[in-house]
Amino acid sequence: MSYYATILNHPVITVAGLLLLEATMPVMSITPVPTTVMLATAVVATAVVAAQ
Repeated sequence: MSYYATILNHPVITVAGLLLLEATMPVMSITPVPTTVMLATAVVATAVVAAQ
């Protein structure tokens, strides 16, 4: 199970991170909330990758 999870987690995290980054870029100049969400997601993603 963890073998498949390791294979699936990295691409999913990478794609989700890029999509989140692209989605929040235009909004960052308006509100700081997306920046906070992006940073939190990045921390979680880093923790998940490090735990693999």
